[in-house]
Amino acid sequence: MMYKDVKNVFLSSSKTWYELEKIYKIVSECSEYDVNDLKNKYYEEFYKIIKQLEVENIIKPVGKNQNSSLVMPLYKKYGVVREKLEYTLDEKLTMVKLDKLDLSYYNKRIKEFRADVSILNKLNSILREKEQYKELSVNELSYLVFGYEKSIAPGKKNKIMIEISDVVLETSKVRDEESNVIGEVAKVMGKVGVTTVNLGCRLNNEPLLNTIFKGFYCKDIRNILIVENLDTYWSFNKLCRNFDTNIDMLIWGQGYSITGNFYGCTLYGVTENDVINYFGDIDLAGVDIFSLLVERFSSFNIKPCESLYIRTLATGENRGINNSVSQKQIDVDENKLNDFLKYFKEDVAKKLAEIVVTRKYIPQEALNYSLLKGWVDDEQGLL
Repeated sequence: MMYKDVKNVFLSSSKTWYELEKIYKIVSECSEYDVNDLKNKYYEEFYKIIKQLEVENIIKPVGKNQNSSLVMPLYKKYGVVREKLEYTLDEKLTMVKLDKLDLSYYNKRIKEFRADVSILNKLNSILREKEQYKELSVNELSYLVFGYEKSIAPGKKNKIMIEISDVVLETSKVRDEESNVIGEVAKVMGKVGVTTVNLGCRLNNEPLLNTIFKGFYCKDIRNILIVENLDTYWSFNKLCRNFDTNIDMLIWGQGYSITGNFYGCTLYGVTENDVINYFGDIDLAGVDIFSLLVERFSSFNIKPCESLYIRTLATGENRGINNSVSQKQIDVDENKLNDFLKYFKEDVAKKLAEIVVTRKYIPQEALNYSLLKGWVDDEQGLL
C-alpha cells in the first residue's frame, strides 16, 4: 500500500477528526484494496497503517468506543493532530533576505518553508546575480547551483511504495532515488511563482531543420527563407546546392512550430539585421502562421517572400484553384490579413485576399523543383 499517500491525506486535511469508516475509504483510495477487503482479508495491514499514523503523531484516538474486533481493535473515531508552529526570529530574518521571491505561499506553511529554505536561498541568489548565468542552459545552471542537472526540470509525480514489515513500515528497496531530485527545484519555483524565463538563463528551443549556404558567416546582412512545408524545403535545398541563388539560409518552418521555435535561429547566428522571407501556403493557415511569427518576433525583419507568392499564385491559376481541404480553419483577423497583403501590389493583393477569404487555397507545393530550376536557369532569381 502507499502509506505516504495515506499520511499526506491527513497532513493536508483541514478536518479535525475522521470516523473509522471514512479512514477505510481513504486507505482504499490510496491502495489497490476495496473497503470490504480492508475490513476482512487485509485488516491486519490496515491496522498497522493506523498504528503507524499514531506512532508518528499524525492521528490520535478520540473517545473510548472501539470496533468489534477482539484481536486488534481500533477506535471508531480519530482526531488529526495539529502541531502549533510559529516562525522563529531567525526564520523571519531569513524571509526578509529572500527579497527576490514572493513568499506568500509560505505564510501558513511553516513546515514546507523549513524543508524548502535551502532551495529558496539558492533561487534568490540566482535572481540577484542572473546576469552571470545568461549564457548557461537550464540544465547547466541546475548542475552548477544544485549539483544535479535535472533538479529544475519538471518531474513526474513521485509515488514511493511502502512495504509492511511486522509493525514498522519500511521504504521499498526498489525505491528510485533519482526521482527525489528530478523536478525538486521546479516544485519550489512553482510555489514562489518563478519560471525558467525569470532565471535569465539560455532557453533551449527545439532544433530547426535548416541549411546554411556558403558565405553565410561572411555577410553582414543575409537573405533567409523560411518555407512552411517539408517537400518544399527539400526542393529549395536541392536547388540551392545545385545552383547559385541569393538564399543564404533555408529553414523548414514545420507549420505553426516556427512561431514558437524561431528564437532557435539566433543560435545559428541569425540577427535582427537579416532579411527574413517567409513562404507558406496561400490559405488561412499560411497567413495566420506569418502573422503570429511577426507578432512574436517583431524586432526581426520578417516579410512574406513576394516573388514566391506571385509565382505560386500564377501556377495555381494555371492549374485551377480549389477549395481548402480544411474548412474548419479559423478566419484570420482582417487587420492581420491586411498586414500580410501590404507587401504586395494592389492587383496581387486583391487576388490573394479573395483566395483566403473564400477559403480556397494554393499549396506551396505548386512550386515544384522543375519550375524552380527553370526560373534559376532563366536567371530570374528567386527572392
